[in-house]
Amino acid sequence: MQETSKAQVPNYEEVGIRIKELRVSHDLSQKDFAHTLNISQGHLSRVEKGAIISAALCDLIAEKFNTSKEYLLYGVKAKPLGITSSAAPVPKSPSNEFSSFSLEQTDSIAGANKQIKKL
Repeated sequence: MQETSKAQVPNYEEVGIRIKELRVSHDLSQKDFAHTLNISQGHLSRVEKGAIISAALCDLIAEKFNTSKEYLLYGVKAKPLGITSSAAPVPKSPSNEFSSFSLEQTDSIAGANKQIKKL
């Protein structure tokens, strides 16, 4: 018997394009966008070019920039892209929620997630 329902796997190049479009729609440089998310500019650059994104980072981007995780990962437009009248202002200082994760830890988690998805 064949498996009929398979978990949808995001196309990370498209995810990166959507994240870049979101960043540009907020008129932010990579440096400023990365600073808001408390990640390095290099990490953001890799994500925008199609690297695997961690669930935590995806959630954080969705929360801070008034969009949905489903939109970022799959293009499902549950919420509009960009600034809306109900959007909360984006703080310039990074949140302390995820400050304990280093770039290496995030990359390690993303790599582990990729290995799990192969199973």
